[in-house]
Amino acid sequence: MIRRFYKRANALNSVTIRSAKFPDVYLRCDGSKVDKFTGPGSGVVNCQYKPDEEWELFHIYPIAMKPSLAPPSEFPVHILSAEWDNVYIRMDGSGMDKPNASGGGCVNCQYGARSYEQFYYRSEGNGGLDGKFSFRSIYFPHCYLRLDGTNVVAHTGPGGGTVNCQYYDNPSSALPNGVMETFYIS
Repeated sequence: MIRRFYKRANALNSVTIRSAKFPDVYLRCDGSKVDKFTGPGSGVVNCQYKPDEEWELFHIYPIAMKPSLAPPSEFPVHILSAEWDNVYIRMDGSGMDKPNASGGGCVNCQYGARSYEQFYYRSEGNGGLDGKFSFRSIYFPHCYLRLDGTNVVAHTGPGGGTVNCQYYDNPSSALPNGVMETFYIS
């Protein structure tokens, strides 16, 4: 079962998480000063224009697996920075109770993985055949990881854009095409 997940998620290697809406924009994590647990998290999670480098590399690790005969749909995972030791992507969807055009909540880093660092890794669009995936918070089940790379048009040292979360009324339905909550894993 674990091998099936690793193969599907390509978690044996470092991967990039690239926006499906903004094809040259990648998820970026600056965990340079994240060296201990803090309640509200710390560090910076934002976007970076190609080419992807060390701060845009991640490991997607399973938390648990369904039995081997269960159809693959969504898997509980942690998103670990490949560059920063023990630094995970963290999502706080507090106060998110309806969709918002600009998203909301807070996405940053956390030292060590606890409840806010758990996501469902899920195939989107055409049963995953088009290679799109999403990350839905386990702790905030209506909230999805959202990347807005609207003004990210050149590679910069500090990155740019906005990474936050988006609320969906029905978290178990497939996400619409063209939304900021879908990604390619490569």
